Amino acid sequence: MLACRGFLLSVVDLEITDLTLDGKGVARSHGKTVFVRHALPGEVVQARIVKRHASYDEASCVVRMRESKDRQCPRCIHFGQCGGCTLQMLNADRQIELKVRMVLETLERIGSVRPARVEFPAHASPWFYRRRARLHSRKTSQGVAFGFQGIQGSRVVPILECPVLEYPIKDLPGKLTRILGPLAISHRIGQIEILCGDRSRALVLYMKAAATEADYALLVEAGCEVGIPLYLVTADSGTVTTLSPDAEPLSYRLGEPDLTIGFDVTDFIQVNHEINLVLVHDVLDWLLITPTDRILDLYAGVGNFSLPLARAAMSVTAVEGRVSAIETLKQNMKRNHIGNLSAQVSDLNEVPTGLWSLDRYDALVLDPPRTGAARVLPRLTTWKPSRVLYVSCHPGTLARDAHVLVHTLGYTLSRIRIYDMFPQTEHVETLAMFVRT
Repeated sequence: MLACRGFLLSVVDLEITDLTLDGKGVARSHGKTVFVRHALPGEVVQARIVKRHASYDEASCVVRMRESKDRQCPRCIHFGQCGGCTLQMLNADRQIELKVRMVLETLERIGSVRPARVEFPAHASPWFYRRRARLHSRKTSQGVAFGFQGIQGSRVVPILECPVLEYPIKDLPGKLTRILGPLAISHRIGQIEILCGDRSRALVLYMKAAATEADYALLVEAGCEVGIPLYLVTADSGTVTTLSPDAEPLSYRLGEPDLTIGFDVTDFIQVNHEINLVLVHDVLDWLLITPTDRILDLYAGVGNFSLPLARAAMSVTAVEGRVSAIETLKQNMKRNHIGNLSAQVSDLNEVPTGLWSLDRYDALVLDPPRTGAARVLPRLTTWKPSRVLYVSCHPGTLARDAHVLVHTLGYTLSRIRIYDMFPQTEHVETLAMFVRT
């Protein structure tokens, strides 16, 4: 037994029988569940209990006495401290199997729903895929360092390089600490968002307090050294100030149909471009769109789905709560010469209002945030779509909403596909097709 901060912690031998989605091995000890960080199913470990709860304990692995054949060497030098890529000790195939199982189990446990058909999971490169990431700041003796949240939301871990960022920017976090960290204004930078388009990049500095003219001059010089255009967003107003007026606009291309999607530095885009191309293709393919279809796209953002849908349907109504995103969407309509798309601003965290919400549609596309689409589902009795395509980034809220769609609104979950949008992490993207029975 080991004494630690006034209470006793024990070291126990455990056999790992399962794995949680956030990378903790599951074992049993004296009738109690124990979650062991960085342990895999099939392994026998010596683990130290680090926290006790009424119904379970938390432990850290001390020694692996038997190692899983599915274990791989973590690629990141910050593994075990950074809280971002908790699954990278598990090989890519097993990561995908874990995510598929967790999505299906969550659907059944929370939603009491089983899909009629499970499609083969979609996956691409497991490394150097991420084109959007947000760094947090941390005060140090040398100034400020930038990195990601530590394990279990602990203090920020300074990051030198990140092997899931797109390859040309993998060492950007360390570079930002070296260049921006010593500046006097660095203490007023809360977060830095990295954004990559197909041909251009941007760094968005989220400021805790307003910058002075002298600060602007220092940042312009630092931006030149970083080699990426800088933008400032103030905490009080959310106003965006560009420090690089000649910066090339951000955009990405979709292949079929051939579209250019522009986006602003505060707009949402998918982090994994390669998987997004597959996802957009599947949305078009699964809906079986005809030239007479009227489609409603909710949580539409800058048009990732709306624009390609409009190329195939008679009309698309795209609804989004952020005014700036709708303005970008309208620009994308002009850029791509699309005239059969109606862009509407509406807070989808509330019951939908407006003339568009009283109409009927042949198909509905939902791409909500992690909180899900609960507030808009009652409107399906008005819209009466024959098929509903739900793009989800959170299995729990997908399962909750699937329960309503199936058991209250009379739809059937006809097919589902899991996309490894976020390799090495616990996060998963899912496409679910509901048809009216």
